[in-house]
Amino acid sequence: MGLCVDVCVKNCSVTAYDETFYEEMTDDGVIKHALVEFLCYLPYKDDEIVPINDSKRVTFFSVNADLTPEDRHYCYQLDKDGRYVYYKYILYTIDHPSIARKGIYRIKNKLFYHNDTIYYGLKDVKIPEFNSDNTEKVYNWYDLQEYVSLTIGEFFGKELLSFCKLEECLYQKQREWIFQGLDKCNPTPKRCQQPFNSCDFDRDIKLERDFLFASVYVLNYLREVCKFGEAQRIIECLATCTSICNTSDRCGCVGIKPNNKGCGCGKVV
Repeated sequence: MGLCVDVCVKNCSVTAYDETFYEEMTDDGVIKHALVEFLCYLPYKDDEIVPINDSKRVTFFSVNADLTPEDRHYCYQLDKDGRYVYYKYILYTIDHPSIARKGIYRIKNKLFYHNDTIYYGLKDVKIPEFNSDNTEKVYNWYDLQEYVSLTIGEFFGKELLSFCKLEECLYQKQREWIFQGLDKCNPTPKRCQQPFNSCDFDRDIKLERDFLFASVYVLNYLREVCKFGEAQRIIECLATCTSICNTSDRCGCVGIKPNNKGCGCGKVV
């Protein structure tokens, strides 16, 4: 059995709907597994990758060996642009038949979920009390991929790319450009008495708009050809300076505010 999950990014949210047929995993009408799902943010460089804590969710099966529509639906609002990966794993619970047998908890070399914690068993035990002597805790859920060949039966993973913040910024610049154009059509222009696009302010808006156009166009292409690493590199590069959507302290790039050493906008990472 393979996990069938439909995942997409829309309106700065990751949504996933689990379409897996789970009934074949039943044992006395109950599936003794936990479903864990989460998102990770993937930086361009080989920094430590950790799950986004707020994105973690654990779901258990109901007595009819199925999931409710609410349990099948996952949604998480992204707070920044970038490269992400969505994961979903099926883990044993402590009462799974392959673990709890004949008065012994056979956890050795098995991964399982118990009391809000993921464990990897080092040796079998007679009572379900776990410590450093008989188990290892899996703190970083991203590391679950290392256990797939050992003890995880099914899992699902998909890389995602979001640049909705940049697209929103582009929309705002387009809107600003339109209203500035309409302002120049007024018999008594407020900003200058020269033709439209001849003022420094107009040129600044056009420069920023064209820059955003180019950025979004390239990111769209990279997403189409699944070059998410290069897209993340560009997004991090754009984040070396203050936002062009901010009316103050503009440096002509997208990201954080400049430091005392200057803007450094567009610095290659």
